[in-house]
Amino acid sequence: MVDITNIKKTFAINPRNNNFQVSLQYNNETYYSSFETEDECISYIKDMIGEEEYKKREFEAFNFNFKKHIEDNNLLTEEQEKIWEMICKRYSGMGDNISRKSHVKKIKELNLYDIFCQLDKQNWKCSYSNLEFDTDINYMRPSIDRIDSINETAYSKDNCVIVLEFCQYLKNAYDLTEFKRCIKSIATGVLDENETITNSLIGGGRNKGIKDWKQINLNMPLKMSKIQYYIYQILKNKDEYLSRVDITKKIKEEFHFDCSKGGLHGALENNYILVDKTNISWKYKLKDKDEIKSINENTKICCGQCQKEISILDFRKREAREGNKGLDLNLYYTICTICNTNYTNKYKNKDIQTFILRQISGRNNKKGNITKDNFNELKGSNGNCAITGLPLIIENNSGKFNQCSPDRIDSTKNYDLDNVQIVCLAINLGKKNYNISNDTILDIIVNIYKNLDKF
Repeated sequence: MVDITNIKKTFAINPRNNNFQVSLQYNNETYYSSFETEDECISYIKDMIGEEEYKKREFEAFNFNFKKHIEDNNLLTEEQEKIWEMICKRYSGMGDNISRKSHVKKIKELNLYDIFCQLDKQNWKCSYSNLEFDTDINYMRPSIDRIDSINETAYSKDNCVIVLEFCQYLKNAYDLTEFKRCIKSIATGVLDENETITNSLIGGGRNKGIKDWKQINLNMPLKMSKIQYYIYQILKNKDEYLSRVDITKKIKEEFHFDCSKGGLHGALENNYILVDKTNISWKYKLKDKDEIKSINENTKICCGQCQKEISILDFRKREAREGNKGLDLNLYYTICTICNTNYTNKYKNKDIQTFILRQISGRNNKKGNITKDNFNELKGSNGNCAITGLPLIIENNSGKFNQCSPDRIDSTKNYDLDNVQIVCLAINLGKKNYNISNDTILDIIVNIYKNLDKF
């Protein structure tokens, strides 16, 4: 174990003529000052940059000095030096997988000494598979992985191990129990039926939900007709009451549309309009945005599918059809998002052919030549993983390791009949863009299985 007693965490402090000099850059300014003791220097620096910035720089200074200590003292073998250099690049963001570094460095709980100790504890081998790292083979290179991948703030020395890149991507954001279930099932060839925690976003990207552009606008009236839309456009910037004659005139001037007396009368009768009835000629004014928003937030609609009274916020926005195209009438679908999602998933999950072809069809730049007519020629089209032989499921975005997934054998080519196999989602994630054979994948997984009781 490396002795870190004398590895400095201080920065911007230099001994000078029996005292200490501070040379500090902060906010594009350089500060110089001399003190008799190092503690006085530290107090001065903290006063200048604040406690939070000081801890950040102290953390970075320790990492720098620790790394230099390792290099200067020749503490590593030639092969360990390659592994250490690659891990340091990953950690600092200089390696190929920069995204990993942002999590590690942001938390400030995992320093290079912690990583070095973990490597030493693992005998400089992969924590999951116990295989040797090989910096010349991309999927065998070392990478920092969280044991608990669901807890996004858990990059700490008690939650991180060093593993093969392939293992990191194979485990992905799976709970450790689901990962072990995956390994056990693949290694033994028998699917472990025990349900475990899964992350439904695995393989599905960010949480889609209801995107902003599909939501109704709470600040404007709902479900407007064309005439109501014109009235809204006329009144929305007016802080005064207008008569029907004024409104009709302005609609004709701005939109070249003639409003009949009866049509205008009906359009003005709604919850969003204030009416001044003090004179024979009534006048109208739009309620302010806060009032409109309050009306909308308290609006409930009966879903055409489940027949439940549901908040308008749970209905997706619908564009105007022919005749009114281009007008934002703030329309919405009459089926709630839950029923709509259930219906869509039911269609997607009708059978493995539909499930896979829908996934491929969304990848236009790599779509390939697979069709309904030739689908059955694909390996895995029978419902068993082409690599592991395990039964596949077609639960959309379930996150389970054996959710079926279309895998390109050569990731540089299209989704063509001779280049696609249907595999477990976890296998596809682990395979990534690596040029790795099916046999090699299984060999690594068997080694993880042999080591399963050690993590």
